[in-house]
Amino acid sequence: MRQRIISLNTINSKEKLIVVSHTGEEEVSRRLSDMGLVDGVEFEVMIPGGAGSPYLIKVDNTRIAIENDLAKKLNVIPVKEHVHGFSRKHRYRFRKGGGLLRRNLKVQSLEGSDE
Repeated sequence: MRQRIISLNTINSKEKLIVVSHTGEEEVSRRLSDMGLVDGVEFEVMIPGGAGSPYLIKVDNTRIAIENDLAKKLNVIPVKEHVHGFSRKHRYRFRKGGGLLRRNLKVQSLEGSDE
């Protein structure tokens, strides 16, 4: 299933995104690339911009402020988060060996029958 490509300036909440492409002049593309926003890079919107305020995004361990006019030229897709079947509590219990496997196994004695 293909995801819809959107512009960064349409994002109004904190979420993780992937850069798909840049639009506009070569200078704009070079400027975004110099900031680390190249095709395929995953980043997180920390503070969504709006009403003239810039977007604060986190790329790797760097935080970058992007103005609205530059955000219009950055095409992105949202990242689908992987959902685990178990909560953290269950994963911890299974990792420590106290889960279903230990309960269902019957310990058999290793002693053989005397013949």
